[in-house]
Order: sequence, then structure tokens, then C-alpha cells
Amino acid sequence: MANIDQSALLIALQNQLKSLEQEIEHDRESLARDGVTERGGNDLGDESSHELQTILGVDKAERDVNELIHVEAAIKRLQQGTYGKCIDCDDDIGSSRLQVNPVAERCIDCQEKLENKQDQRDSSPSL
Repeated sequence: MANIDQSALLIALQNQLKSLEQEIEHDRESLARDGVTERGGNDLGDESSHELQTILGVDKAERDVNELIHVEAAIKRLQQGTYGKCIDCDDDIGSSRLQVNPVAERCIDCQEKLENKQDQRDSSPSL
């Protein structure tokens, strides 16, 4: 993990974590306030619009939670001294990759392998 100021990174990740926690709380309050289970009106257009807004709100909340999980994991790796090591092959993750994506868990090669496996699984016919 060359060329990375660990204390500055930890502070940045902790700030990102706090921001995400606030965003998730806001998401939760918005979904509760807007009534995830309430109907959006009397006609199909209103109901469709409300349903779409609800789906988008839930999707955003899920993305925020997923990002929070990745930030927490990066902080844990930093504290354990394993930050910057690929979780699959234990090689160093490139510093340029970590600068672009500080929560990266895998080196480029292992990430590409994972994505290729997922693409193959997603394109397989299901019954």
C-alpha cells in the first residue's frame, strides 16, 4: 500500500461513513413519510407514478446501504493492516485503483474475473 496516507484515508472513510449514515436515515424517513404502502391516487397514472417513486426510493436506499457496507469493510481492512491487498489473490491493489475507488477489495484482474462470472451467470437461461 505505497503512497497512501493511512490516517488521512481513515478520516476520509469515516467522514464518508457518517455521511452515508445520515443519507440512509434520510432515505428511511422519506420512505416512511411518503408511505411506501400507500396508493398514489385514484387513477392508474397516479398509482404508477407513486409506485415508480417508491421503487426509486427503495433502490437509492439499497445503494446507500451497499456503499456503507463497502466503506465499513475498507475501514476494517485499514485497521487490520490488510487494506490495499486483494481479498481473492492477496496481491497489492494498484494505488491508482485505490485513489479512484478507495473501497476497492480486489485487484483489477480478480475484479474482472468476478464480473465475468456474474455476467455468465446472469446470461444463463433460467427455468
